[in-house]
Amino acid sequence: MRALLKIAGGVFPGIMLACVVLFAVAAFGQSTPTKKPAKAPPPPRLIVSKYMRDMGLLYVEQLETYEKTCDRDTESISDAYDLCERANKDFDGDGTLKALTDRMDMYLNDSNTEADEAYRHLLTRTYYAEHMFIFSKIAWLLREEKVARYTKAEAALPVRNPNDPVTVKAKAEADEAAEEMKDAAKQSIPCMVEAHDDAISGTLDKTAPTYLQCLAEK
Repeated sequence: MRALLKIAGGVFPGIMLACVVLFAVAAFGQSTPTKKPAKAPPPPRLIVSKYMRDMGLLYVEQLETYEKTCDRDTESISDAYDLCERANKDFDGDGTLKALTDRMDMYLNDSNTEADEAYRHLLTRTYYAEHMFIFSKIAWLLREEKVARYTKAEAALPVRNPNDPVTVKAKAEADEAAEEMKDAAKQSIPCMVEAHDDAISGTLDKTAPTYLQCLAEK
């Protein structure tokens, strides 16, 4: 009997120790955090050729010339309109922009790379965005000129009517045109910045927010 108790006394502590070890292993396995999958590396930036970078800088500089012409300070709304109208006509029939475009297209016919094609597409979108900005400013100046004309005529009346429906409507149209011009500027600025910066850096990221924003504009 004593022998059995002695054996039991040696066995039970061993069983208890084994149970403790098993519980500890199970608890450790449950508490160990699962590893999150590694994030995919960002796509490499595309290398734009030196030729397209040079053409792109000239292109952006030419676009800036028209914007500065339209933004020039003048003494009257009429003069500002004339400047913007002239810039708009030059924009449409510009020999410099067409020459740059022709040269880039000829280059791409011989050396068609993803980076150069993407940059050429960016310049095209930049052209339309900048043209829309100048056009929207012309529309705003036309409405502002109408408001000024109505206001002047109203001031000459013996009895002024600040709530004259014609003047009120003209002011509302001018405010609407001003908002459209601001929206056009918001579309143009990212394109101009991206086209300029990509030409300077020599690289292009097709996933960059400004690049995607520019290409998404209608």
